[in-house]
Amino acid sequence: MFVCSIELLSTLRQEDGEPTYFVVAKFNFDPGLQPEDELWVNWEVWGKAYNLKTKVLNRKKEVFAPDSKLQREYGDEAAKNGLFMLRIFVEAEDRDAVLELCEAIERNTRMR
Repeated sequence: MFVCSIELLSTLRQEDGEPTYFVVAKFNFDPGLQPEDELWVNWEVWGKAYNLKTKVLNRKKEVFAPDSKLQREYGDEAAKNGLFMLRIFVEAEDRDAVLELCEAIERNTRMR
């Protein structure tokens, strides 16, 4: 099975200090985006629309062997046959908008 995800760099950090990326889109094809390409990410978060001009930072290819743990997120095919994932990382030009977006996600996550 093949999955391509577009992942937006956030201002949030993981416990180990690594950056957090938000998956803003998933495809079953490679859109051909390469480092330095620009694209617009149109994303609505908690009722507010964000139109972010972004630049591709990197592409990462990952292979996951067949595993029942894949079934929950990717379905029976991935659990049975494995998964080839292409991750395309993008960074927004407007860091203030990303900060606002991250604050909204944190605020609404704590409210749950």
